[in-house]
Amino acid sequence: MKILTKNEIENNHVDTIEQFKILKYIKKNIDVDNIKIFLINENLIKIIDEENEFLYFSYDNEKRKVVYFDELSKDSELVL
Repeated sequence: MKILTKNEIENNHVDTIEQFKILKYIKKNIDVDNIKIFLINENLIKIIDEENEFLYFSYDNEKRKVVYFDELSKDSELVL
């Protein structure tokens, strides 16, 4: 797991196309100044707000959209 710096967020500096699409979605829909953004794996980003509440985001290639959820399934890969 890797936390993104403000500079990396501003410059969309991520490792994969899926992460790029997710980050773009997050920046469009959420005030990124008040959250921490973590790269979990090639298709999973976690955000944590000031109250320590979190969401996970992934990109569904089949549906071509970002999806989000508040729990990980047991088979989720947590390695970056």
